Amino acid sequence: MRVATMIFLCLAILVSLLGVGLAKVLQNQRFTNNNCGRFLYKGFEPNGLHRFETNIARICQCYQGADYFATMYDRNKRIAIYSAYVYGTQPAGGHGQNLCGAGIVNDTYTCGRERWCIEPELIAENYAKRNMEECPGNRPEQKPWLDQVMGSQAVDQDYSGTRYTKAHLNTNGHHNGSAQSATFTLTNAVPQIQALNTLWAKQYEEQMQHFIDSVRSGPCPSAYVLTGAIPSNNQMNKRVTIPSSIWSAFCCVNNNNNQVPTGSMAFWLENNPNVTNIEIMTLQDLQDKLGKKLNSQVTLFQNSCKMLA
Repeated sequence: MRVATMIFLCLAILVSLLGVGLAKVLQNQRFTNNNCGRFLYKGFEPNGLHRFETNIARICQCYQGADYFATMYDRNKRIAIYSAYVYGTQPAGGHGQNLCGAGIVNDTYTCGRERWCIEPELIAENYAKRNMEECPGNRPEQKPWLDQVMGSQAVDQDYSGTRYTKAHLNTNGHHNGSAQSATFTLTNAVPQIQALNTLWAKQYEEQMQHFIDSVRSGPCPSAYVLTGAIPSNNQMNKRVTIPSSIWSAFCCVNNNNNQVPTGSMAFWLENNPNVTNIEIMTLQDLQDKLGKKLNSQVTLFQNSCKMLA
């Protein structure tokens, strides 16, 4: 009986350890339906935007106990590869505490233009904090926490004294309320010249809304949006990669459960102070352009946002 008991206990321990290991592995797997996949069209994760998995983090952007969008983040370059969100009929915080935990007690941390947040979960895979927190300052009592954070992501101090501003990938102008506040995380920002940030906000946000609402793109009660950055060889403060360009694309879908695609559009902006307009193009043209830049075959949406045969 003693031997049988020992075998049972050993098996129980083994199963427990496998369970813990599985949980850690899942954090590094591709986006799934239970892990922010609802922000990607048909749960399809874009292909060809990065070559290596090293230090790539897939983040469910959790804010005060609810998830609002998904981001693929490069810890080495300290900028996002892309952010994914749903424009139009996005449900706020679909998985809530099952995915994000309870959030911050009494909403101590409120993300916003004056209080950008960071992602504590980037410090370690099994880090208990899964919700955004205010970026720590330089005060002596905050310095140890700041040093930890800086190892895995950009911080406010990286932008200090530079000509660059924090440019949203998931733009705050396409949301309101808590969903808008959730966009103010440094894992959703890339360095961009201020004039271009203003240009992108005015032209891209307005043009995208126009195309989504226009009959030219068909009925579009909802749209899946991807916005990303192409890294250059230049860095800000020798830490944060400055993108050479920023791109965005959306895939319009109908309002039925089958989510049939009804149209698409794409945008491109060079991160160059001499640029005065964004480029508007087809989704296929954007995928081709990204493919040439990244030397890979790029597919942003399932079947390139076309109806399956």
